[in-house]
Amino acid sequence: MRLGPVVFEPWAEVLLDAVGVTAGDRVLDVASGTGVVARAAARRAGPQGRVVGTDVSEPMLSLAAALPLPDDSAPVEYLEARADNLPFPDESFDVVLCQQGLQFFPERLDAAREMHRVLRPGGTLGAAVWAAAQRLEPFDDYAEALAATGVEPPFPRAFDNGTFAMSDDAGRRLFEDAGFATVEVSVVQQTIAFPDPGSAAEGILGTPFAPVVAALPGDQGERLRADLLRRFQPESAGEPITRTTAAVIVRATKAP
Repeated sequence: MRLGPVVFEPWAEVLLDAVGVTAGDRVLDVASGTGVVARAAARRAGPQGRVVGTDVSEPMLSLAAALPLPDDSAPVEYLEARADNLPFPDESFDVVLCQQGLQFFPERLDAAREMHRVLRPGGTLGAAVWAAAQRLEPFDDYAEALAATGVEPPFPRAFDNGTFAMSDDAGRRLFEDAGFATVEVSVVQQTIAFPDPGSAAEGILGTPFAPVVAALPGDQGERLRADLLRRFQPESAGEPITRTTAAVIVRATKAP
């Protein structure tokens, strides 16, 4: 949850604003993780709505289910499921959402077709992925600090942000190929803020690099933390640590 309030919660609001979740909506959040988008959607859908979050990680879903919902929210159900094999009947949802999961799916087109299938006619999909060919904050800082400290990439291209991003053209083509009637794509920039260098440095434990960091011997771990603290120094003492990053936001609608 270290990055949730700083990175993923603000971006969830951007995604929901683009899609327009309203009171009473039935909402599916694909690749829900710790439920950041699901909880935000539940607040907008209200007590008469319904929200379901799916993910392949049962531990993350258990964490999501343990977190409190905002007052006057829709109920949220969490289910373990692959994005390319969603366990729902056709036309089950008014809105389908996916924040920062699409780029990791091994079968992206199959997943996009499943999202199309479970949407009602006229329903809306919203997806967010990190924008390609741009610096990815704060993740590039973390990757560069790991490399500078002599840490080997835990998997191929782990320190290359191109593995976590998509272009706007790729996002458009994907959902057009999946059968959506209209696909609108925009690249949105947003500035995030950590309250201090320590919390920014600790954010690395909210990334897939966390197990690697936890396994570092003491001296190497100390060097990594020192490097991160150096990278996240504010311009002036006492100011928050700000970073600007960009995401591709897709809004697609199913034919009525």
